[in-house]
Amino acid sequence: MNIHRIYGPLFRVYRSRRLMLFYSLFMPLENETLLDVGGSSYFWRLCRELGLTVPRVTILNLGTAPSELDPQMRWIVGDACKLPFADRSFDYIFSNSVIEHVGDEESQMKMANEIRRVGCNYFVQTPDRHFPFEPHLLTPFIHWMPPRVYERLVPRFTIRHWLNGAPEDDVELSGIRLLDRRQMQCFFPDSHIRTERTMGFSKSLIAYRSGNKP
Repeated sequence: MNIHRIYGPLFRVYRSRRLMLFYSLFMPLENETLLDVGGSSYFWRLCRELGLTVPRVTILNLGTAPSELDPQMRWIVGDACKLPFADRSFDYIFSNSVIEHVGDEESQMKMANEIRRVGCNYFVQTPDRHFPFEPHLLTPFIHWMPPRVYERLVPRFTIRHWLNGAPEDDVELSGIRLLDRRQMQCFFPDSHIRTERTMGFSKSLIAYRSGNKP
């Protein structure tokens, strides 16, 4: 079973709201530059569907560019913890659900420092560790378990595994390091922190810095 068929429509709702928040904070113009760290063309196709202005987008990802990439977009293979750009190279940095995937605390700090260095303004989203439902594994409470218990449960006892039938994917996801508000503020000390809420819980956190020009 393809799990994206199940939660894809719900993700579209949340991502549309997130995109509208980004535009309400920054209002990027067509001639301005944006670096999407660890992303894809998804958000920027969604922009067009929502009738929003699309800036000059560069996507940086570890994987190679997909064949359907919009010719107006640029794709660079690179590491989020070591961005191959000069200081203040982009008007905006956008990163959605990436920083929790890059490794340990030191790697997350490196990614945050690179974003702050390269972007005049930034918008970095990550799931909130205090939300009771782990969004990658589609399983409640599992991310609150002690590390040794968590690592044993991930390959066998997650909703994602039962739906997807791909235990190797779940093992890879065991390396996720979710963050809380305090940690995000520590990584991005010059930012404001916004909270996305669902059913009264903080679902995800957004660190953003705005109002800066090259």
